Amino acid sequence: YVFDKASVQKTGVTAGFGAFQVFSFTLNYHLENPLAKTASVDIAIPPDTALQRVYYQLVNPKPENVYVDADGNWLATYILKPRERIDVEAKGSVQIFAGPRPFPKSTTETLAANLKPTEFWQTENPQIKELAGKLGNAKAIYDYVWQNLAYDYERVKPNVERLGAVRALASPQNAICMEFTDLFIALARAAGIPAREVNGFAYTENPEIQPLSLVADVLHSWPEYWDDASKAWIPIDPTWASTTGGVDYFSKLDLRHFTFVIHGKDAQKPYAPGSYKLGPNPQKDVFVNFGQLPEERVSTPEIEVAATKRIPFTASKLAIKIKNPGPVSLYNLVPTVSYDGTISDTSTIEVLPPFEVYEMKTTLPYSFLGRNTPDKVVIAVADKQVQVPTNKNQIIIESLMVLSILLLVLVIGILIRLKKLQFDKIASKIRMLLAKFKKNAHPQPNQKEVPGPPPTQ
Repeated sequence: YVFDKASVQKTGVTAGFGAFQVFSFTLNYHLENPLAKTASVDIAIPPDTALQRVYYQLVNPKPENVYVDADGNWLATYILKPRERIDVEAKGSVQIFAGPRPFPKSTTETLAANLKPTEFWQTENPQIKELAGKLGNAKAIYDYVWQNLAYDYERVKPNVERLGAVRALASPQNAICMEFTDLFIALARAAGIPAREVNGFAYTENPEIQPLSLVADVLHSWPEYWDDASKAWIPIDPTWASTTGGVDYFSKLDLRHFTFVIHGKDAQKPYAPGSYKLGPNPQKDVFVNFGQLPEERVSTPEIEVAATKRIPFTASKLAIKIKNPGPVSLYNLVPTVSYDGTISDTSTIEVLPPFEVYEMKTTLPYSFLGRNTPDKVVIAVADKQVQVPTNKNQIIIESLMVLSILLLVLVIGILIRLKKLQFDKIASKIRMLLAKFKKNAHPQPNQKEVPGPPPTQ
């Protein structure tokens, strides 16, 4: 790297060493169900990205499930009873990398959604469209934003009004990180470049921001744009370029940006940690400090299998659950169902975040006398496997019962055909037996002797 005198005098030299930086975090969420019926509530917990890996020490209480939305957010689901309030605590560590690592790619649908206008990203506005047409590429848009907007430290406070891209252009001296981000996204999308907002924590030594961040949950936002050449989302920070006098946060971001949520399809949701508060005097709920990698850094999937109640002479169905107990996300899992050592069913799990439960179903083959029913069924994923009983003996017994009935019917038919079995005689014998049984069941009462007149002498 080469630094000339002018650049050193203007921005100084900032150097970072190492392949990654680790932060520890504690995040608190305060949830309430105001309804008179049970309700489901989702909260956003920090996700993995191409530039960060999250290790969860605990999420208490544990969620019902965790799922990944189209933008890559991790959403934890809680079921709250009527009028119930709960506090959720998430603790862990995040490893922020100096460069992108292999990571699942965004779909065509997601990229298309990241080109659409929203309330704050007004890509159809004539001024935005004209300016985007002149700038044309991500670097030119980045330079325009940081060079033309000025950071207004007076607006750095909780619950500040968000101006959006058009108002940022109209009031360039009143921008904070939201306006730098919104203007970049609107211009990039208008230029045909997918772009989105990241909301999270950014460690700063800026004395004008630090005091507030110690007592309130003032987060940072920065944009990402899709680089079609590398097929990756590239994070940049025009806000910090402006506040540092031009330090390059386009070519390479530092190790101080910790993603909480990603806003692509929606400019506001999901809400970032620090936003889930109750009452008029909310406390600080986001705590991030320098940390170190935890000792436990490997997740082992868990398998649960439940067989549905089987109706006789029908196939058995298995409900399979694959759980990730944490601490980290699992990728590219391929669960398999094997019959007697041969794989018969498989699936692909691209991402399984901590505490997510993935469900799949399979049907065991039913056959007469169990000829095609396996002796052994094994569910396997990664290095974990579970063997499931197949009830083959029960299937064989059922088949033998059917076979016995069929043979009995066949024998009776043959005897009838050979006139060895005559129904009239059989019916007569049955009537006699019934009459005898009835007589024994209801005996006649004993007759008493009636005395006559005395003998005549």
